Amino acid sequence: MTTLARNDATPVPTYTTSDGTAFVPENAYPEWNWDTVQEYKMFGDNHLLTDDDVKRIAALSNFICIEKQHGKSDLGAAELGAKHETTRFKAINPDIKVLFYFNGAIPYAFTTYTKNFSPKQNKMTDQEKEDLLIFDAEKNEYYTSRNGSIYAYDILKPALRTWWSDTVGKAVRKTGTDGVFWDQMHGWAWLRPRKARQEVGKAHVKMQKLTRTAMGKDTILLCNNAAHNQEFIENCDAVMYEHYAPQHYRDNFQKYVDDWDQMLAVANAGKINVYRWGVNLRGTKYEAADRRAKIAEKNHAELAEIAKNRVTFPLACFLVGAQPYSYFMLSWGWGVNTGALVDFPEMKKPLGPPLGSYERQSEGKWVFTRRFKHADVWVDLEKEEGRITWKQSDSKADPR
Repeated sequence: MTTLARNDATPVPTYTTSDGTAFVPENAYPEWNWDTVQEYKMFGDNHLLTDDDVKRIAALSNFICIEKQHGKSDLGAAELGAKHETTRFKAINPDIKVLFYFNGAIPYAFTTYTKNFSPKQNKMTDQEKEDLLIFDAEKNEYYTSRNGSIYAYDILKPALRTWWSDTVGKAVRKTGTDGVFWDQMHGWAWLRPRKARQEVGKAHVKMQKLTRTAMGKDTILLCNNAAHNQEFIENCDAVMYEHYAPQHYRDNFQKYVDDWDQMLAVANAGKINVYRWGVNLRGTKYEAADRRAKIAEKNHAELAEIAKNRVTFPLACFLVGAQPYSYFMLSWGWGVNTGALVDFPEMKKPLGPPLGSYERQSEGKWVFTRRFKHADVWVDLEKEEGRITWKQSDSKADPR
């Protein structure tokens, strides 16, 4: 690592990616280093966090997102919950970066901005529907999601792009957050006529540009479902690899490799990588459990122990592809009690910078290795096993 100086003479750390490209972080980015694995935490609950929860999360990460419904039951609207919690986090760590959540496809009714986007509410005017929503020509009615309970944004409509980006800008200023997590960048492409699908990507780029302008300087635009689209990458600050469908990776191991190569491309563009995996619950009593059981506070300790025992494989996969400003996240959901509070011992172990790119054992095997100053990483994608040899301490975690 070397340092440069901004115009105000503030030292700026610079890093190099695995192909030697310089990485200079933007002013808005959180502090980051290779000393240990850097974690991203993303969480939400209908109720506010306890003081202990705030302290715990702030001690684990300096880059967080407050999820879609957080605090609604206590304060009446999610943006009020985000504002309340942002103030609490920044009182502990003024440099922590907090993101507001806003969905780019589904107008969840948790905020005052979106509370009327429901057929049951019947409060949207005909003009608002025409300007903002997808129309289902076959059914001759506006398309609905979530069992007919909520409408869907139509990103192809300029009025929607303006409304959405202005709303995000307003929300970021009101909540005191440092930017936005833009979820579901798909634009309902599969609902479109084939000839219109190419326009969906172009519309997203237009809305990215509008959103960055609306939020203002020194803010962070983190986009989900954007990591493998070069135009999306160029028009945001960070991307997430959500891995919401792990079976796709089990069916096609090349997807892991594609992610690693894309992490390099993202870093070479000067952007942040957020690499998230769900906890492998196969073989546990929670494998077929419903969502309520997985997010229940009473089950948190048991699930946290499973997560700690099974962190090795997803963490090894992350490290094989990690570049400057790469963040790791392991969770079994998006609530407060689904990973945000888990203190993984591996995240405190000395890591150090990588000593090179990843290496493949042989062309016929899906076994990869990578060396860091203080750790050696080995992963077998076919067996879904990983091993991290920490040079200053031993790890006895389950290789899964």
